[in-house]
Amino acid sequence: MLRDVLLKLYPYLLIPPISEVLLKKPDDGQIEKWILVLERFLNKLMNSSELRASVYVYEFLTSNNLENI
Repeated sequence: MLRDVLLKLYPYLLIPPISEVLLKKPDDGQIEKWILVLERFLNKLMNSSELRASVYVYEFLTSNNLENI
């Protein structure tokens, strides 16, 4: 998972927690909430110049695989 990798690589940075909403596959009724929670998580990551430059964050953002959250 992205957060686990970032915690190991950047133990001195504050990595936002992953909401329980993101740990489950969204169903049709929850997709808007899932998107909102994911957007908040990513916006918090982007507040850090180090995390913005991370290869792992880039790979996550350009991947079509949702298993890596």
